[in-house]
Amino acid sequence: MWNPDRAPVLGFDKLARRVGLAKARAIFAAYREKLRIDNAKAAEQEKRAAELRRARGPVVVRNDFDFMPAYHITPLTYKQLYRSTLGERGCRGGEIFDDESMMKDFLKRNPDCAPQKVVTGDIRGGWTPALEQAAKEGRMHRALQHAQVSLKLQKAAEEGRAALVA
Repeated sequence: MWNPDRAPVLGFDKLARRVGLAKARAIFAAYREKLRIDNAKAAEQEKRAAELRRARGPVVVRNDFDFMPAYHITPLTYKQLYRSTLGERGCRGGEIFDDESMMKDFLKRNPDCAPQKVVTGDIRGGWTPALEQAAKEGRMHRALQHAQVSLKLQKAAEEGRAALVA
């Protein structure tokens, strides 16, 4: 059970007493190598996820009930951040998430974990005259396409009638 009055005991001392110093060093070296590989995989996952979020663009929130997570991190990164404060006296773990300056520093060092941009679905947000002009051009282009399709359908109908009469 967690005791705020006692400093945590590091596992290497116990392991070295139990299995010997050389074997404890070998175990910790293997653990460090596995941790290095896992961290590289986690960084790659975060990078791929960030690329996908950038490709999708900003998240459109339509009401107050839409939820968007603040940070996009892998389970390994979450576990490491959660456990990072366990070595300090009186900490239960996870206190780093409540510390704004620490998370700001973490996000500065890991930009792939940063929150995705969130925008409202309100069309008035971000209105500019250039957008109005683009919308007008889009409507004209769509009307032109409809007219072209309608003309092709009329020609096909006339050809069909002519084929029936002949």
